[in-house]
Amino acid sequence: MPLDPDHNHAPRKDFEADGDRPTDPDTLAPPPLPDVLKRPGPSEPSRPSTPIPRSSAMQFGRVFAIGMDFVYGVVGCAALGWAIDWWFKTPPRWLLIGAGIGIVVAMYRFIREGMKLSRGDQNRRP
Repeated sequence: MPLDPDHNHAPRKDFEADGDRPTDPDTLAPPPLPDVLKRPGPSEPSRPSTPIPRSSAMQFGRVFAIGMDFVYGVVGCAALGWAIDWWFKTPPRWLLIGAGIGIVVAMYRFIREGMKLSRGDQNRRP
């Protein structure tokens, strides 16, 4: 498309240059603030005194995960004890030792995670 020879690069008339703006202070004043912005806000964000309610499905999922953690801990340690007994051809001594260790560790984790859940701790790992 050829350029128009009569085309000039003068500023458009619908925009005003800085010198053409009105200098009356009343016309340059910013709009008034809404009442909501005039009120002072709290110095720090307030936290609700009660934890945020969770859905029952989410609560059930966390309880289920705590229970399965207990089961997997006991079964895993017992399986490790069984594998040691099988490897060394010994009676089920290590199976019982592994199951006992699994119960102690799983019970500790069960109580700790249950207390976190009942407190409503938000910093719990997913």
